[in-house]
Amino acid sequence: MGRGNFREAGFALPLASGAALLLLLGSLSLQTLSLQGRLRTVAQLRLRQAEDGLASGAQQLVGDLNHHHPCLLTLPLSAWGEPQGLACADALRQAALRRFSVLGQSVELVGWQPSGSGVALQLASAAAAGQPARRAAFAVQLAGTPLQAQLLRELGLRGGQP
Repeated sequence: MGRGNFREAGFALPLASGAALLLLLGSLSLQTLSLQGRLRTVAQLRLRQAEDGLASGAQQLVGDLNHHHPCLLTLPLSAWGEPQGLACADALRQAALRRFSVLGQSVELVGWQPSGSGVALQLASAAAAGQPARRAAFAVQLAGTPLQAQLLRELGLRGGQP
């Protein structure tokens, strides 16, 4: 064999190694993009679950107030502990209205502020494993005789700590 044959034979190995390296880097890039997409999907799912939990909590609370404690509908949350609020629901029942569980999620009543024919409602969820605490606001329309919550409109997730 001549010297030229050795040089030609040694040329294929670096070329094949370079091509294999490019294929490896390309597949790693695709895998990284796929994992990022999956993480984004999981984060969106968790956000939707938090929104659903808080919306279900709002519906549960408003239903409970309508059926069992309609006299609390027109009182702001700060007045629930006063004689007028305690006449409607005792302290133990009010504690259950202020903190409850829905869909396995702990929910806290943060705000209930009547104004005119509506109520501004705010709920907060406790922080769960790997998820931050969330807040959501709702508008509740009061109407009818006797007065009842007629319409619950979601104003959106507020995020962040309660």
